[in-house]
This record gives sequence, structure tokens and C-alpha cells, in this order.
Amino acid sequence: MKPIRNVSKFFGNMFQKDGALRILSLILAVVGWFFVMVTLNPPAEMTIRGVPIQFSEAHLSQLAARDLVIVSDMDLTAQVGVQGSRNAVAELAARNIPISVNLSGIDGAGTFEVPVTVNLPLAFPFHEINITMLYPLTILVEVDDVIERKIDVRVEFDGELSDGFIVDDFNVTPATVAVRGPAGDVRNISLANVIVPLSNQTNDFSVEDLAINFASRGEDATPIHHLEFDVDELLAAVDVTVLSERTVPIIPILSGEFENLIENGTYTLNVTPSEVVIVGNSSVIGGIDEISTTLAVFAAASGEGIGFTATLVIPEGTRLRDEIGEVYILLESAE
Repeated sequence: MKPIRNVSKFFGNMFQKDGALRILSLILAVVGWFFVMVTLNPPAEMTIRGVPIQFSEAHLSQLAARDLVIVSDMDLTAQVGVQGSRNAVAELAARNIPISVNLSGIDGAGTFEVPVTVNLPLAFPFHEINITMLYPLTILVEVDDVIERKIDVRVEFDGELSDGFIVDDFNVTPATVAVRGPAGDVRNISLANVIVPLSNQTNDFSVEDLAINFASRGEDATPIHHLEFDVDELLAAVDVTVLSERTVPIIPILSGEFENLIENGTYTLNVTPSEVVIVGNSSVIGGIDEISTTLAVFAAASGEGIGFTATLVIPEGTRLRDEIGEVYILLESAE
């Protein structure tokens, strides 16, 4: 038998002559890889990133029972380095690794540094996995007191009524909203209000399902989704009373002798104020063209003339838009 002098040439010719042998070699290589990776299950290492840090519901409930709440970011993640058999590491990487923090030592408001821990499953094959790295080892948790505060709901108007009409009164339901949440957020609320649109109304009207808005002190807006309210929905209803207003002159009542002096031109009449704005239902004030005073009472005489004071007689069903005390009446000499 002659020796094979060129081994590579020998095998090359053999594969060219027998294509089936090449396919068999590929199959044997795959089987060998499968045997090594699955049957022998070699060791492997991996760093798993973006693992959520979990906050225990039991610990959160304990804080809530003490009227405490976490106000810092709870959407945190960690990196974990693991070492173990390839199969176990691969399966562990595909599941949510339980990483948690211990909040049991928190008993008041403040900022706390709490440890981060990994709790691997004890079942096979995870019992053989070792933790080689954990980052971060601790996190800072900010805790605030939970308080409750009642806030009045203000009513603001946007737009205008028809000319000659004003908003006389209104009633908002609910009149107050109780807000419960982190003390910093609750105290940061400056007011609660609703906006009522005005569009040339002439009669009483009601508006429902108005959004209750909250304004904050300073530039930082209060995140109301962190707060609790004593109403199911932040909506309000407002009943608005609309009245008419009219400007009418003031006609003073003087005794007969002074009336005669004015009529014959001896004196001229000067009234301060000379007119007022009355408010009421349009059907009432529509028939009022002037407003009179009580009988004028002598006040003083001077070089300017003779002074009197009087009070206004307000017609039934009306009122003054602006508060007026006494009317001053001055009779000035016509000479």
C-alpha cells in the first residue's frame, strides 16, 4: 500500500467525489455543538441591564398606614452580573429578575438611602447561579407626609353678557374640594377654579361639567395625578343669576319754599352724585326713569350757597350697583 503524500488533496478529491460525505460532516458538527452546549451545559457569564427595581406593596402599605408616601422617582432600574450554567443564565436573562428595596426602616418624612437586593428563585436550575455584580447597591428615596386640605372653588367668567346686564350672583357645586396627598404638592396648590363662558345672556342660566382647574404657587406645576380628591370627577356646576342695570338721575326732595326758589330762578340746584346705577330684573327697572331722595335736611350755609343732605329712596325690587351713603344738595345763588 502506497502512503498518502498529500492529505488535503486526498480529502478534497474525496469530497468532490462524494457529496453525501460533506452533508454528513455538517450534521456531525451540529450534533457535536448541540452535545457540548446542551448536554455538557458549559458555564456562562452575563450582565443583565434595565432590570426594574421593585417596591414591595407590603412596605408601601405600611408607609400609607403612617400617612407617608414616596415622592421620588420609583421608575428605577439596575444592572446585574450573573454566573452559572449556560442554560440557567439564559433562562434567567429572559425573566424578570426580582430586585427590591427594603423600606421597613422608614418612619417619617425625609430622604433615605436604602439597600438594593436581588432575590433569585431557589428552584432548579437557578440555585447554582451566583451574583457577580449589582449596580446600584443603594438608592435614595424621598418620603413626604400625607395631608388633607379643603380648597374653595372659585368662579371666573370669560366673555360678556348683553349690554345692560350683569352677573348678580352665582352658586358653584361643589363649593370646596378636599385634596389629599404629599404635603409639598398639597401646599403648593394656590387655588381651584372653574371658568364660566359668557355669551350675551340676558336671563339666569346654569352650566354643568365645568373642569375644576388647579393653579400652583411658583413655576412648578403640582402633578394632580398624585393627589386624591373627595369627588369622583373634577367637574363642577354653576348657577348664575343675571340682572339688568340702568343709569337714572337723582331727583332731590326739598321743602316747598326751596322748591319755589329754584322754580323762580333765585337758586340753581347742584346734586352730588347726580345719577346712580340701579340693578334689578329688567321687568322692574325698565319702568324706573329716576330715583328720589328723602326730604333734604339743612346741613350748612356758606358763600357757595345752602347745603342739604338726603338719602336715596330705593325702589322695591332694585338695589344700587355701587354703595352710596348720603346725597349732597347745594342751592347756589343765581346772581
